[in-house]
Amino acid sequence: MSRKSNVVTVRLTDEQLKVFTDWKEKLEGELGIDVPLGAVIRRALDGAIHMYNQRMEHDAKAENNPDEHALRTKGANAYINDYKEGK
Repeated sequence: MSRKSNVVTVRLTDEQLKVFTDWKEKLEGELGIDVPLGAVIRRALDGAIHMYNQRMEHDAKAENNPDEHALRTKGANAYINDYKEGK
């Protein structure tokens, strides 16, 4: 018998539920098997956590490299200025 030690409760908005349900139905159509909604949500959360961890690693490296940090800051400021000017 196995025990689940990591249980997460997720509350979804109606819009989020629709997105995950649509994704589930698409996967079922492509794979031809039943895909549990929980598996779809878990996969999405795993992806979000992975992206967050990659960003944290990248930011930590950028802090150790002032030139890269300065370039990213300059690029971000240029993007914000273009957005504010409506370009």
